[in-house]
Amino acid sequence: SGEVASPDAPSASPGSGSPAGAVGGDCAGEVAEIVEHLDRLRVRVESLDGYAAVALLTQLDEVLTVGEGVRLSAVSRVQRSEVWRDAANQTANSFLRARSIRDHGQASKDLRAAELDTYSVVRDAVDSGKVSRGHVDVVVSVGLANKVRERVLPQFLPSLMTYAALVPVADFRRTMRAWAAAVDPIGVGDNETDVFKRRYLRVSHLGDGV
Repeated sequence: SGEVASPDAPSASPGSGSPAGAVGGDCAGEVAEIVEHLDRLRVRVESLDGYAAVALLTQLDEVLTVGEGVRLSAVSRVQRSEVWRDAANQTANSFLRARSIRDHGQASKDLRAAELDTYSVVRDAVDSGKVSRGHVDVVVSVGLANKVRERVLPQFLPSLMTYAALVPVADFRRTMRAWAAAVDPIGVGDNETDVFKRRYLRVSHLGDGV
């Protein structure tokens, strides 16, 4: 639970700003193959009936989620490599903004979410295609909101990821807020009475959600 995965990507060459070996070129070719597959799939969509289209939507949701997980892993790799230090007066945020269509806020969210990529339980959940970037962003915004929550979050991540795979983001956000109220009542409560009411966490599965 909360196990930190060891980085296994090649390190950056000093001063070069590029990963060791020709990893970038290999990945570019693989990405191009993915785009080609999606182009062929786009053509086939026109011949699908409604049921087949719905089935495809479910599969595409998983594919997009896995792709977002790969993207977060790449952001995490950029962050760990400190490649931006090769450019004068740049931070990880400005480095990402200069190389992608991201504003400051989006780049900050990417970097924050990428911190969770170091936890194997989160990475596995995203790689499965069942836990979306939206779920990850909820964990970041609620679970890493302060030091109290950040300290206890790792022990809850396995259960949270299992639950996230079962519900939409909105339901998961409500549960995360209830979790925050249980582990950090002072940070959530507006007054002593509110803190007292929030001291227990109760989660119930209902027909239309949680």
